[in-house]
Amino acid sequence: MKVAQGQGVSADDVAEEEVISRDGSTGGPVARGTLFRPEQLDAAAAGPKDLSSSLQSSQNALSNLLGSSSMDDDADPWTLYGTSRKKYAIEKRDGEKILSRRKGFTVDTCTSGIAANQESPSFQGASTSEKLSMLDWQSCSRAEAPDLKQACVQTCGEACASGIKQYEERSLKASGLRMSTEDRSRLERSCNRQCPYQCNKPGQQYGFVVPFRR
Repeated sequence: MKVAQGQGVSADDVAEEEVISRDGSTGGPVARGTLFRPEQLDAAAAGPKDLSSSLQSSQNALSNLLGSSSMDDDADPWTLYGTSRKKYAIEKRDGEKILSRRKGFTVDTCTSGIAANQESPSFQGASTSEKLSMLDWQSCSRAEAPDLKQACVQTCGEACASGIKQYEERSLKASGLRMSTEDRSRLERSCNRQCPYQCNKPGQQYGFVVPFRR
């Protein structure tokens, strides 16, 4: 990760934060886009063949529940940062050369995540776009549409889903931990609500921040 210089956060660049917790769902519509879901956890070992033993069955069920809860509780706090940049036209290009322009909107949305315990003071003092440039990976999506709202919903849905998926894959390799399906869905819903909200504002670029906390 690159080291950032401590800079003030731009009011136009940082979105409202919404903490995702187990206390309730964030609600909001889910944007259209490619949704990625990790594979299910390995199935628990099969119980004894004697199904008439209610005590053994209860013990197995309790063991499974405790194991599942432990995996969910171990998911480390982290934050998904994102920006949406707009062009008030749809361009046809040949490399860097612009061949033609037509009426419409082009929106590029990029996301990236970082664990809460990895954020340095200088990182925390940077703007959202600066934070993205410091991280060693980004997940980006582009959408073109005659309507701004349509373009924002599409690019946000894809960037939110792929950003969450990529962070979780990296976290799984590093620590063996992952979020529960329920937590992941809440995080996606929050991202798919905050990103289009910021994207539809006047101006060229806005940032959004989606923290995950237990």
